[in-house]
Amino acid sequence: MNIAGTAAILRVVALLVCTPAGTAAVRQDPSTQQHAASIAQPLLDFWLGFHESETCLEIDAVFAFHEKGMEIWCVVESSGALDKLRQRVAPLRRHFRVDLYVTRPQKDPQEKGDRQPPPSLWNNRQLRSHVPETSDWTSAGMPDAAGETRVHADRDFLLKSRLQTFADQTLGLSRRARQYALDLGELYRVAVDPAAGKAASARARRILLAHAAALRRTLRRLEDNLEYALPPPSKAARRQSGKPERGTPVLAETVQAIARGTEEIHRRVYRFIYPSDHTVELGDLKEPDLLQSLAELQHTVSRVPKAR
Repeated sequence: MNIAGTAAILRVVALLVCTPAGTAAVRQDPSTQQHAASIAQPLLDFWLGFHESETCLEIDAVFAFHEKGMEIWCVVESSGALDKLRQRVAPLRRHFRVDLYVTRPQKDPQEKGDRQPPPSLWNNRQLRSHVPETSDWTSAGMPDAAGETRVHADRDFLLKSRLQTFADQTLGLSRRARQYALDLGELYRVAVDPAAGKAASARARRILLAHAAALRRTLRRLEDNLEYALPPPSKAARRQSGKPERGTPVLAETVQAIARGTEEIHRRVYRFIYPSDHTVELGDLKEPDLLQSLAELQHTVSRVPKAR
C-alpha cells in the first residue's frame, strides 16, 4: 500500500518530544513527509483495529510506519489502557519492530486544586436556576440556628458538586467528540485507496461510518448539556442551520469540515468553562453562538452516510 498516496494514514506527523513537564505533537500534512514504500498488512489491520475497538478514545496516538515496522507515539491517562495496548502489540513484535513512546498528560492547571467549580459556572444564573432550591433538601419543621447553618452548608456543597459535575461531563463529552473526529480523514483515505485492498478499504469505511454515528450522538449529548447553561439560538439562526443542502456531499470535504468543526467546538467549550482572563475572545464574538455551531456540525456529520 503506497503510504504517500494514502497520506501515510494515521496522522504521520512531526513530533516534539518535550521535557518531563509534558509533551506536544505538531500535526502536519502527511504528504509533505518522507515515508517507507509500503505498510505491511498486519500493521494496517492493527491500526484499523485500534479504531474499530475505540481504543482511540482512551489513547491519543500517532502512528509512524517504516520499513521494519512502526512507531506509536501516544498520550495515555489510564495504566489499564496502556497495558491493553502493550498486550495487543506483543504478537506483532515477533515479525516487526514496534516502538512505543508513551507520555502522561500534564494535569490541566485549570483543574488542579480543591475541585471548586469554575467561576464561569458559579456565576451562570441560567445554569444555577436548574439546581433545586434549599427547601428541596430540608426536612419538615423549622431548623434551629445550628440546623440552619448546616442546611446552607449542605446546599453550597451540593451546588458546587453539581456545577463541578456539569463541568466534568461537558469537557468529557467535548474531548470524546474530538477523539472520534480526529482520524476520520485517515480512515477516509484508506477507504478510497485501491492499494489498501478491498477488505481493508471496506473495513475502513465501516469504521468511519460508525465513528461518524457515534460522533453525532456525542455532539447531541454535548448540546443537551450546554442547553442548561446557554440561551437558545435565535429563530433565524435555527432556520439557517436547518436549511437542507442540495446535491450529494463529497466525503473528503465533509470529513475535513467535521475535523475542523469538532476541534473548534472543543476549543470553544473549554473557553466557555475556563475563560481566558474571564473574557470572551474576539474571534468568538464574530462566530455563531455555540449551540448554533453545534447544531450545524451535527448536520454536517449527518451527511456522512450520503457522501461519496
